[in-house]
Amino acid sequence: METATLLFLPAALLLDGLLGEPPAAWHPVCGMGRLALWTEGLLRRGPNGPVMFLRGLLACLLVVLPCLLAAFLLVLLAARAGMGLDCLAAVLLVSVCLAPRSLAE
Repeated sequence: METATLLFLPAALLLDGLLGEPPAAWHPVCGMGRLALWTEGLLRRGPNGPVMFLRGLLACLLVVLPCLLAAFLLVLLAARAGMGLDCLAAVLLVSVCLAPRSLAE
């Protein structure tokens, strides 16, 4: 494991402590929550059972996979730009997703 990778978490926690969270309208995790509510409302209708389980699974995948792809592409594009921007992008993503300052408040 690279030394820089070991610094992602402390750097993300420091960044979160200094800056806090972005407004809810722009916060990626809040957007993911809105997408999850919309997707679940669209797909999870009807009685509980195997079909409902599969619809819930599909709703979950339709939320998680695009968000994962967006995060991956952000880090990939930052890596292509060079200058350590991939590390910065990774730290920003970890900081926003952990949100310890927000949780404490």
